[in-house]
Order: sequence, then structure tokens, then C-alpha cells
Amino acid sequence: MEAVQALEASGAAGTEQRALALLSLSRLHDDLGDYESALRTLDEAAEVAAGITQGARLVAIALARQAGIYGSLARMDEAERVM
Repeated sequence: MEAVQALEASGAAGTEQRALALLSLSRLHDDLGDYESALRTLDEAAEVAAGITQGARLVAIALARQAGIYGSLARMDEAERVM
């Protein structure tokens, strides 16, 4: 979380580095079992990535990770929706 806040403070709020930091943070939330925080962070990562040049790859990563979390939670309708 500190890395994301540092990027925001430095003016890098809409950059690839921020999207990557959010993807990493979502992985930590997922590893800790905080799936709702992971999903929210992935939403934010996808939003940031969608706003940058050549961000489609990062959007796809965020959506795939969301689908994986939804699948793990047996929320298949939501997993299909994000894919």
C-alpha cells in the first residue's frame, strides 16, 4: 500500500507503475484471504491501466485475476462476466 501511496504523491497516479503496484497489492490481498480487497484493487488497477497507452495487457491481467478469485469463491457468474 505504501508503494501505491508514494506513486500517487509523486504525481504518477495514472501510470503503468501504479497499475503494476496495484496488481501486486491485489496479489497480497488474495494471498492473505482478503478477497474483497483484492477484487477492489484489481478494479482500480484495470481502471488505471485502461487510461494509459498500451495498457490493454494490464487490463487483461487484472480481469483474469478477478476471474480467478471469483472462481475460487465459486462465484462463476461473476467470473464469466469479467472474462
